[in-house]
Amino acid sequence: KNKASREQVTRYYNGAKLDWKVIAANGDIPRDQYSELSDIMNRPQAGLRFVCINAEAGAGKSTIAWRFVANLIGEKKDALVIHVKASEEPEVWQRLPDFYRELKRPFLVLVDDIFRDPDAANAFIDMPDIQVTILASSRRNEFQSRANRLKCDCIPLELKPPSPQEKENILKKLGKPLGSL
Repeated sequence: KNKASREQVTRYYNGAKLDWKVIAANGDIPRDQYSELSDIMNRPQAGLRFVCINAEAGAGKSTIAWRFVANLIGEKKDALVIHVKASEEPEVWQRLPDFYRELKRPFLVLVDDIFRDPDAANAFIDMPDIQVTILASSRRNEFQSRANRLKCDCIPLELKPPSPQEKENILKKLGKPLGSL
C-alpha cells in the first residue's frame, strides 16, 4: 500500500525525486557496488564513522544509500536509523551528541547532500567522537573540498556510473527496448 506505482518508478528514472515508496516497490535496480557498501557498513567501528557515497548529481548516490537502509531495517528489526531531511540545518549536527547521550546506544544517520550547506557542513565537521555511523551522499566536488577537514573515520565510496548490465536492468524494469539507451 505504501509502494510506488509503475508510473511513479518511471517518473523517478526520468528525474523525479527519490522517495521511500520507490524503494519499497523495489523500483531501484541492484547496483554493482552494493556489496562494497555493505562490506564497509558492516565493519566494526569504534566511535564516529562517516561513510560518504560521492559522485555527480543523478548518479544514484541516495538510491544506493536508501536501499542499504531499507535492507538493514528488513534484516535487523531493532536497527535505529535517523533520516535527516534537513541537511542544511547546522542544529541537526549540534544536537546529535546530546541525542546519543540520552539514547545510550549506537545508531545510523542517513543524510543526503551532507556538504551542500557550508554552515551545516562545518557543524558536522565539528562533531565529537560518538558511537554513531553517518551514511551520507555528496557531490564529488563538495566532498573533496571538505573531507580533509573531518575529524572522524571517513570512508569514501566513489560511486561509478551505471555499468552496461545496470543500464540494461533499468530498461527492463521500465519495459523499454534494449536499444533505447
